[in-house]
Amino acid sequence: MNSCKRVIARLDVKGKKLIKGIRFEGLRVIGDACDYAKQYANNGIDEIFYSDAVASLYGRNSLIEVLRETSKEVFVPITVGGAIRTVDDGRKLLSAGADKLALNTAVVRDPNLINKLSERFGKQCVVVSIQACKSFNKSGWDVMIESGRERSSKDLFEWVKEVQERGAGEILITSVDKDGTGLGHDNNLLEKVIDLINVPLVFGGGIGDINHLRAMFINHKNLSGVSIGFSLHHKKLKISNIKQELKKQNLPIRTFIASKHISFIKENVTVGIIDYGMGNLQSLKNAFEILGKKSELINNIDDLQYKSSSNLLILPGVGAFPEGMKQLYRLELIDKIKNYSKKGGCLI
Repeated sequence: MNSCKRVIARLDVKGKKLIKGIRFEGLRVIGDACDYAKQYANNGIDEIFYSDAVASLYGRNSLIEVLRETSKEVFVPITVGGAIRTVDDGRKLLSAGADKLALNTAVVRDPNLINKLSERFGKQCVVVSIQACKSFNKSGWDVMIESGRERSSKDLFEWVKEVQERGAGEILITSVDKDGTGLGHDNNLLEKVIDLINVPLVFGGGIGDINHLRAMFINHKNLSGVSIGFSLHHKKLKISNIKQELKKQNLPIRTFIASKHISFIKENVTVGIIDYGMGNLQSLKNAFEILGKKSELINNIDDLQYKSSSNLLILPGVGAFPEGMKQLYRLELIDKIKNYSKKGGCLI
């Protein structure tokens, strides 16, 4: 894969607090999760992964408020995981600011949920998070659930194959045995799974210094990204140093150019963003407001008194737009969008 290599900050969260342990045990509070996410984004992180560490225990995801607060100031992709059990759970998180949904315990128990979410929101939204722990079964690793606390009946290799067939757009594998140790990644695990995976693979657990990262990316060209928690939180690794090292190795990396100027949008424009129940619209709304443009999420075009000379209507795209079209028809927005455009309204 020639795509850019990604460095992802993993933030395990309880309430609004960032927590971290070793091998998913002995969890301790580190600080405010939103503050850490903002800091990492400002320092050049490629993505944020929020994992609700107690969601399965309590049967609910409590990250809605955290997501809304974070997405107002953080403009890198955000993946969120924890107690996503239905399509509606996924919709709520995407509406609150998530870009991708990470699934573990719920899809081990009900694999059809992968199909449902992929069909509704597109494969690009669906990340299957696999926590792997050494065992004596066929592959040598068990798939863990309940935030690494329980072994499932799934064999790692068979599960990796199944989730791809069901529509996973990305796989995140975390070594439970190495997690939080900073002693180096499980290279044996990485070598065993990488050739089985045909979608972007993110790997985490045990990454403690720049040498670990260098070896991972150089020896495994198909590795899409790394997930780092412990070593970022405890400042054993700096994002700037990671990026410099990847650049030194001639590996493709993402670069972000911040700009608050959009020349094609007029000064007094009001932006209407069509909310048809799919995708991360909150981040798009926040982005316009950061640029000083008044914006509003709407599901009825009549709610706004548009003037074609001073207003802009945006129809965001998603990876599974056939489902998007179904939603537009269900909300009876197709004819209204057409009429708006015919009358001279600016539609993007």
